[in-house]
Amino acid sequence: MKLSIPLKEYIEHARIEGFTPRYELDMFDSGYSPDWSDVEYHYPAKGILGIQYDDIEDPELVQELETALRWANDSAEENAYYDAQDSALQYVLDTWAENISMITDDPEAIKHAIFEAGSEVITIDGSDTALALATMEIINGEGMFRYESIQEMQDAGPDETPEASVKDHLHYLLNVKLINDIYGVGNSHVLDVDTRYTSTCVDDDYLLDLMTDAVQEHLNRKQSKLKKFIKNHVPILYRS
Repeated sequence: MKLSIPLKEYIEHARIEGFTPRYELDMFDSGYSPDWSDVEYHYPAKGILGIQYDDIEDPELVQELETALRWANDSAEENAYYDAQDSALQYVLDTWAENISMITDDPEAIKHAIFEAGSEVITIDGSDTALALATMEIINGEGMFRYESIQEMQDAGPDETPEASVKDHLHYLLNVKLINDIYGVGNSHVLDVDTRYTSTCVDDDYLLDLMTDAVQEHLNRKQSKLKKFIKNHVPILYRS
């Protein structure tokens, strides 16, 4: 059985807490509190590129350069955070797959459970029987209903197939919190995202690309005082 579940739907079924959709991250509301007075720390790219603020006497030029660096730095850190969040979500899926194997006593119950970040979809490939059995066991474990067999569970729905029965009960099968409550497996539904997402976690080449784009945006303004300085002193950031 192959399941393709939109990320938003999966988050609801699994009762995941602490997940932030892309482009909705509030850096200041998520535990990140930069001190912009510490320019050297928050703009490590300055050292990488050999940019020295002492070389710039024009305060407007300093402001333009800092704006470009800040944009690049924030963008890199946001992406680092999302990468860490994607890894945390995949860990939840991997542990869920292990728990389904435990519940069904079938080490091959789940062939794969993958979070495809680019398409924002969760894909699960598993045994029809194992997924149906796990669904029934979780329903029985909660105690609101009880089925004596997979067939009885299937008969309770409009379509008498294992796949239809599983899809009708994804809010049980994927419910990480409920599974932990029933079996005590320790798979938390609260994402454990590594919040140490400073620029030290960001690839230097990637940060350089972001900086180049940010600076180029300023250079595109014909009157930009930054253009001459970048061309003469930091050519690595200059695009003619």
